[in-house]
Amino acid sequence: MSTDQNKAVILRWIEGLNTGNASALEALVDELYTVDFTGHINGKVGAIVGREGVKRNVHKALSSTPDVCLTVEDIFAEGDRVVSRLTTIGTGSSTGKPVHNLVMNIWRLAGSQIVEGWQLVVSAETQP
Repeated sequence: MSTDQNKAVILRWIEGLNTGNASALEALVDELYTVDFTGHINGKVGAIVGREGVKRNVHKALSSTPDVCLTVEDIFAEGDRVVSRLTTIGTGSSTGKPVHNLVMNIWRLAGSQIVEGWQLVVSAETQP
């Protein structure tokens, strides 16, 4: 696939996350992720394994911040990799306080599916 097609896959995933619709996201996981996907988060190798791991992670994220909104600040691609820099804003379900994160992702794709991902999430202070 071209780098533009790879970016389109990632943008489709991010747009899906912004809907907050868990069942639609589960179907999107089945379409966009490989069965043997491996995700690495904040240095933890293999933190997410397979489509079911992605689904669990999505449900956990939506439970903790149900109104999350992701904004793509930058996205670029080279070969089979796509890099995205995002900001996320939402309300913590347990605290009712604003949650603001800075997120860097490196995605590796094969065909039209996501095979592997590296993610770094940094909490940012929000203004009242």
